[in-house]
Amino acid sequence: MQVINKLMYSGSSDTSARCWVTEFGDCTRVYLGHKHTVSALKFHDGLLYTACGDNNARVFDAKSGALKRTFKGHDLMVTSILFHDKKLFSSSYDGTVMVWDCSDIKEDITTFGDEDEEKERKKQKKKEEKEKKRKQKEQEKEAKRKKREDEKNVKNKKTSEEKDRESLPEKNEFEANEKVADGVDNKSDMESDEEDMGRKSDPDDELSREIEAINRNMDDI
Repeated sequence: MQVINKLMYSGSSDTSARCWVTEFGDCTRVYLGHKHTVSALKFHDGLLYTACGDNNARVFDAKSGALKRTFKGHDLMVTSILFHDKKLFSSSYDGTVMVWDCSDIKEDITTFGDEDEEKERKKQKKKEEKEKKRKQKEQEKEAKRKKREDEKNVKNKKTSEEKDRESLPEKNEFEANEKVADGVDNKSDMESDEEDMGRKSDPDDELSREIEAINRNMDDI
C-alpha cells in the first residue's frame, strides 16, 4: 500500500489493485490484469508498478488504469519491487532479483490529460446526451400528437362526405316534391283566377235572370 497526496494505492488477493480518495474513501480506479494476489506496488511519476503471485510484475498508467507492460522472468511469486533511476527492481521466492529498464514507459498525459478535466468533460457530455434525448422524446411526442390529429381530421372529413352522399338522394327527392307541390299550387291558383274571371265576365246571364224575375212578377199581377 502507498499514499500519494490524497490518493491511496492498494493491492488485494482479489487479483486487482485500486486507487482510493483518502478524504472520502471512494475508489476512483481499478487496475486489472493480474492472475493472482497483488503482493506489492509502487507509484512513480504517474505510473503504478505492481508485483503479483502469478510470477510477474506489471506497470499501469495511474490515471487511465491501462496496462502498459508486463515483466515476465521470475519462476515464483514476486514478493517486492523498487523503482530507482528509471529501473524497476523485483525480487521473488525463486531467490532472484531482476532489474527492468523502464526508460521508455511514460504516462499517458496526452491521451487522458488532467483527471478533473476528464471528469468534467464526461459530465458535460453526459448532460448534453441527456438533453438531446429529452428533446428527441419531445419531438417524437409532438409528431405522434400531430399524426393523431391529422388522422382524426381525415376521419371526420370522410364521415362528413359519407353523410353528404347518403343525404343527397333524400335532398333531391325533397326538392323534386317541392317543385311538384309548387306546380300544383300554381295550377290551382290559375284555375281559381280563371273561375273568378269567368264569373265576372258573364253580366248578360245576370241581366237575363233579372228580366226573367220581372216577367214572373208581371204574370202574377
